[in-house]
Amino acid sequence: MKSILDSFLSYGLIDNIDGSDERYEKIELATKKLAERFQEEPSILVRAIISGLNPSVALSDENICKAKECLQDEWKAYSTAYTDEPINLFRGMILEACSMVANEGYNAAIMWLVSSDVLPLLELGKEGELLREFMTSLAYQAESSCIPDDKITKLQKEKVIKLDDIEGLPADNSVKINRDNLRDRIGDAAGNTHVDKDGVNTNKGNPNRHWPNSNASWAGDFAERMSEAIADVCDEVSLNSAKNNKALNEAILQYAVELKDKLENSLNEQRLNTQRHLKEALTVQTQEQTRLNVLWWSEALYSKSLNSSYRYVSNEIATILMPFDLLDEVIAPVPSSVGYTLSETVNKLEGAGFHKKISFYEFLTAIRSDKDHIIPSMLDNLSMPASEEQLNILDLVTIAVMKDSCDLNSLIKNSLVPENWECNLPTLSRIIFKQAQAYENH
Repeated sequence: MKSILDSFLSYGLIDNIDGSDERYEKIELATKKLAERFQEEPSILVRAIISGLNPSVALSDENICKAKECLQDEWKAYSTAYTDEPINLFRGMILEACSMVANEGYNAAIMWLVSSDVLPLLELGKEGELLREFMTSLAYQAESSCIPDDKITKLQKEKVIKLDDIEGLPADNSVKINRDNLRDRIGDAAGNTHVDKDGVNTNKGNPNRHWPNSNASWAGDFAERMSEAIADVCDEVSLNSAKNNKALNEAILQYAVELKDKLENSLNEQRLNTQRHLKEALTVQTQEQTRLNVLWWSEALYSKSLNSSYRYVSNEIATILMPFDLLDEVIAPVPSSVGYTLSETVNKLEGAGFHKKISFYEFLTAIRSDKDHIIPSMLDNLSMPASEEQLNILDLVTIAVMKDSCDLNSLIKNSLVPENWECNLPTLSRIIFKQAQAYENH
């Protein structure tokens, strides 16, 4: 989908850019900053999307003010370019920022649920087709976030986990004793001279000063020289053994560390795969349970909140009870089909068919006069709007039910709903259900 800001510019809804790339870059930076605020506080989106869509939005609207603040931060002198506040520029920034965060979590679903039924009530200009296209894209994203992919319905075959080959232990670095040198040293220890392996009578520089017949003197020299020869050989063997042991220990430690890391990686991969499969299976199970709950509720026409059938209350009261009872049966947001099931269920009530329209003012008057049938626990699901600007359909229903006294004509006049708007009860119930989901998830 084309950038909303670019489209507003091409439609001539944003003035005084004068082909200046520098000005447009500042607007883009301000829009990104606004999107960051939406990311930090997604609950803003419930009202922000309406502010962006509504061509008659007030300059005092809180989200218009947020857009203005972001623009001032990036373009200090923007006011010198405009004689009047550029309301359409602020709208474009808000809608572009909404588009930027639509892919995160249930943001697309929340924005679509709260605004899709309001858009047809607004008097749009050149931007009408663009905004309807934007709403369609939100609808697709919303539906995909509520319905599991086909690939989830069957477990995927995971690859076999195989550890990499680990290098062997270091080669043996043992040192062979120099036998010729040892023989010569033993020969020197045995006497003043000795015959070497070549048959030559010789000594190697440190012979015994005595012969064996000198008894103790010979034995002393022999012991001294022999012990040194044997000790030197033992020292060499010990040193070589220590080197080999050190190399072996280092290799074993490295082997253990590598094995530990590879086992941890493989086990964690297996853990993540298991968690993913469980999540996918739970998603499918939840969807199936939702369908079962909705079908059972629709067939029974039974209200848990009333402990009786919807047929025992007025159609207007049933129209607002049903969406909230249905919300207790599902995990919101739900696929669009659930809302249409609700409409078909309302259609089962005598005199509440799709063919019969009622003015919205008459509907609000009827529920105010019969609100004694609305039990207090239902009011826990409703919250009074913080402001009476840009009141949505559910906002008006909430005020009608919760306020002891109010001027319905004045409220409708200041709302998003046209003064003479008419709607059938099945459709109106679905609208309330959609907007209640958005308010519940924000």
